[in-house]
Formats: sequence, C-alpha cells, structure tokens
Amino acid sequence: MFRTTTIAVAFISVLTFTSIAQATSIHHVTEIEESIDLDLLTVSPEWFGDSEDGKPDYEKLFEAMKGLNDCYESVGGGKYDCRDNLKIEGQWKKPDAKMVQFLTRSRHSIRQIANLYGITAHALVGAALAEASLNSRSRGNRFVSWLQNHGVSDETILDLGQVAGRNISMGLAAMNERGACEALPVRQAVEPGFAVGLRCPGRGQLPAELRAQLGNAGQSLRYAAALIRLAQDAYFAVGCDASENMGALVTLYNMGRVSERAKRSPCKKGAPLGWNYLGLWAEKQGDTIRQILGDDYQPEIIRTPAIIPAPAAATKRP
Repeated sequence: MFRTTTIAVAFISVLTFTSIAQATSIHHVTEIEESIDLDLLTVSPEWFGDSEDGKPDYEKLFEAMKGLNDCYESVGGGKYDCRDNLKIEGQWKKPDAKMVQFLTRSRHSIRQIANLYGITAHALVGAALAEASLNSRSRGNRFVSWLQNHGVSDETILDLGQVAGRNISMGLAAMNERGACEALPVRQAVEPGFAVGLRCPGRGQLPAELRAQLGNAGQSLRYAAALIRLAQDAYFAVGCDASENMGALVTLYNMGRVSERAKRSPCKKGAPLGWNYLGLWAEKQGDTIRQILGDDYQPEIIRTPAIIPAPAAATKRP
C-alpha cells in the first residue's frame, strides 16, 4: 500500500509540474485549443503538387510543417516541434513492428468494426499505428506503462491524471476520456444496447461504468472508430468529404473536437483538408497500412449521419 501511494504521489507531482509548465508558456497547441482553427495546424499535399512517382512530396510537406505543431514532452515540460517525432537522424520513423503484427492478426475484426461504423479501416489502422509508432515512447507514455507494470490500475491512472489536470491516453488506439466522451453518443447510436442512458458527467470524464474499457484493445478500437465516424459526419454536414482522406481523418482523430473544427473549416470554401504530423506520417505509411488490411479490402462508407439531429420545435404564428 505504501509503495502504491508513493508511486501515485510521484505521478501527480510530475504531471502537475508539466501542467504548470504548459500553462505558463504560449505555444500553437494552446492557441488552437482556443481558436479551433484547424488550418493553422496542418499542411496540405495539394499546396505542393505530386512528386515524380505520383505521390505527395512528403519531404516538402515535412519542411512546410516546421513550427506548425508545438508539442510538450508529456513528462518534463520541454517544448519541441511535433514534426521531430517523424524522423530519427534524418530518416522517417518506421512503423512499430509489434503493432503491425497485432493489427495484421486482427485484420478481420478491424474490417468488421470499420464496416459497422461506415468508415474506412485505413483511417482506423492509420490512427492506431501512428500513435504506437510516434507517441508511445514519449516519457509520459512510458511512465504510464511503468505504472501499469507496477500494478496500478487503469482507472487509478485516469484518476491521478485528472487530479493533475492531465487527460491520460491509453489502450490500443491511445484513446483518452475526452475523446471517448466525444465518441460515446456515436457508439450508442451505432451499437444499439451499448451504454444505454449513460452520459459523461463532465467534460473529459467518462461514466464510471465505462472507464475501464479504454485499456481494452477491442473497446479502444470501437471508440476510435466512433470518433472517426463523428469527424466524417461533421465534415459531410458542412459540405466536405473526408471519408477517404486517411491523413485528414487521422489528424482529426488526434486533435479531437471535430464538430467545432468542421464548422470553422476552410474546406467549406473549397480549401483542401490538411494533415498534422500524425496524418502526414500515416499517409506516408499507406503501403504498410494497405498490406495490414489485405489487397481485397474495400471500404463501406456510410454517408448518412450516425446521430440524426432532432427536428426544430415548431413555433406557432400569432
């Protein structure tokens, strides 16, 4: 008991220090959270045209991304450019081999989940693979893994994160409570009988009955699929089609608050959908993602909204 308490105190102290460091510095991520201006955080392949092989020029996109995404190390509060996650010694990071193996073995289930939610499985695999390959080795995520290995439950880790003002991500798709809360109504609409009557009691806090699900691989993928479907629906609603733009869907999955972003998106005026660093990396790994899903995979996109807005109340004329 003493050992667990000591670990918990250390965890809160480290995350609280990081939160204070973030709060006292001005950086692009904070500005975006306030303005919801997705365009400031992304680059678009259509800005530069294609390279000689017919694919986007990833090197030009990498250069254009400089300074657009300012990140913090999850433990330690150090600021750095998110695009630094994309390469090691000048070479693009390769997909995490263990995750590739797991996703390949789970191909059938992933395709079923994607079809159930009416999204492309490329975005679902792209989000999980990008999170595992680029973000899983951050000090913050390593610290969460260390706590799990020392017997601290996922629910306790989430509680500690909330005390420290942090939204902890976990599970196969690196889902956090805020993202899961955003996705919950879609899960309830697509999967009849799931979490009937449950709502998130506060922003970024799941009902107690659902919190343990974030660490479960299958449940994590379903929440991820629901969030991607929410993004897809939100952009359809403003006249933009993101359904087959894997980079854009991975970007929106990573950034969250997709309904607000869609309402302010420049795509309504014809601007192309952009990618952040995770979306860019996922697009570059397109061949690997297609191999994971199999050559015979064909997306089954659903273009009607999962959540039908309630009709406006009729008003009586005087």
